[in-house]
Amino acid sequence: MRLLCFLVLSLGSLLFSVEARADSRALLTEVMQEVHDSFLGQTEYDSFSIAALQGLTQIDPNLIVADDKSRVTIYYNSKVFRSIQKPSGQKQYDVNAWVRLVLKSVDAAKAASPVIKSKDFELMDVMLKKAVSSLDENSKYLSALFPDDEKLRFSRDFAARMLDGDVLYIKIKAFTKITPQNVKTALMQNQFLLKAIIIDLRDCKGGALAAAIDTAKLFMNYGVIAATQARNQSEKAVFMADESGVIAGVPMVILVDAATASSAEVFASAMQENALATVWGTQTYGKGTVQNIISLPDDNKMLLTNAYVYSPSGKEINGVGILPDVCLYRAKDSAKLDDVMQEFSVCPKEVRGDRRIDIDLAKSFLLTNLNAK
Repeated sequence: MRLLCFLVLSLGSLLFSVEARADSRALLTEVMQEVHDSFLGQTEYDSFSIAALQGLTQIDPNLIVADDKSRVTIYYNSKVFRSIQKPSGQKQYDVNAWVRLVLKSVDAAKAASPVIKSKDFELMDVMLKKAVSSLDENSKYLSALFPDDEKLRFSRDFAARMLDGDVLYIKIKAFTKITPQNVKTALMQNQFLLKAIIIDLRDCKGGALAAAIDTAKLFMNYGVIAATQARNQSEKAVFMADESGVIAGVPMVILVDAATASSAEVFASAMQENALATVWGTQTYGKGTVQNIISLPDDNKMLLTNAYVYSPSGKEINGVGILPDVCLYRAKDSAKLDDVMQEFSVCPKEVRGDRRIDIDLAKSFLLTNLNAK
């Protein structure tokens, strides 16, 4: 009976190991193929494989994976443990050949390091997280194994209230799927009261591009909102207004700062370049790339940078940002309108956060213009 139980348990462990190995192979293959085909910066199987394997050092610092041109060499305690030939010739273009190399190298690492062997079920997640994050600052591997480690979430903070002088103030901390409806509700509820609008995008790190585009449509009936272009696209995909605007002709100021990024920059540039708002603040962050959310086996996900995004006039946002119309760089709490209404060519980045003076200056500008009419 004991022998039978031992055989059953051994067979169960073997089958579980084989199944886990098959799952790791499928996951690794899908991620490597997706990165090779879709990542904006184009990366080869070779460099991605090495980056993944070097993630093993995070588990055991005594193990080093070195890229020796035609071979992968595994060192343990500063001594060569194994050297494995890389795919060459036509096989260097075969994702399956590189998957075999990675899995063979992982087996060698487990044989060399008791620590890595004991972490068998975490290895692939740790490796893929390291490899994907090495592509750029925005691409991420989100493991279902460590749900609290990297969560795909955006703040849902949103606020809207009327300020003195019938100015509607809207604060957007992130563009999510509910942002367009939140903004629309605020506009419709106050449409007979508001005379001007302030939209505060300071410290808004972005969110969903589609949400920013749909929010822009609320203020537009025609015109270009933004454009994107992926690596394999010969022409840009252009996003247009579609006559779904709910408000028009209302003076508007958009507040930005150095922490305004991504979709927030898309919205700000759409309003600015279509002459629907003046932008106040400092140079923005300059994140003009789009991340596609890719579903992977076992409830894992990957955010992969796959396109650049451009302003309505075709200007690059990535690495550049949005230059405001009115510069509030180092504006003091005692600043007056005349202090900031100056010509400038450069407006350095500065995180303004929730500085109240920015709102007060914007409101003063809007009310002054309204009273002058």
